[in-house]
Amino acid sequence: MRKLCKKLAVYGICGLIAFGGLPMVSEAHSGRTDANGGHRDNQNKSGLGSYHYHCGGYPAHLHPNGVCPYKSGNSGSQNQQRETSGSTASNTTETAGQPVQNETNQVTAGWQQDGIGWKYGNGDGSFVKDSFLLADGNWYYFTQEGYMVTGWKLVVDDWYYFASDGRMVTGWQQIGDYWYYFDNSGHMVTGDVMIGEDYYYFDDDGKLTEDFEDWY
Repeated sequence: MRKLCKKLAVYGICGLIAFGGLPMVSEAHSGRTDANGGHRDNQNKSGLGSYHYHCGGYPAHLHPNGVCPYKSGNSGSQNQQRETSGSTASNTTETAGQPVQNETNQVTAGWQQDGIGWKYGNGDGSFVKDSFLLADGNWYYFTQEGYMVTGWKLVVDDWYYFASDGRMVTGWQQIGDYWYYFDNSGHMVTGDVMIGEDYYYFDDDGKLTEDFEDWY
């Protein structure tokens, strides 16, 4: 009698499955994944943007700072990495010789970029911070947070100016409506200065105000 009850129970379950009585659970996946376990979602059906991951068989997710939240032990919601376009801390225009973006958060030697700006790894797990750096034949300066500086920067008692790609400038520079002069060390000059065979005067803000050649 007990065996007969078991058989009837099994037949009943099979019948429910066959006629849709019990829901069949499956995990849908639209599109094949690439070598990183991710794929494009141009129509943003996932609500996560135009690209997300399915690595490890986990549900659709993002990799903030290049790290899988499931592999790092954090399966909660993650904020998508900020876009780098329009960043005031760095020049994001791709030009010849410009550092290439590193898509991972691993601290390696050389240039790396995140959602805020450009950084430079020492190769020992740290970044250059609050100091000058000579790289690719040019001088750069990095903040206490480790980000490359652009524009004006006061270091100790001297003013410097860094171009939009972070390079420290020297020589004559027109910045806004005024002319300035920076010596070979990048210091902004003030006062009476002889440049070449001519004398010039720069006020306390470094602006060119008088050409002494006109006085003779």
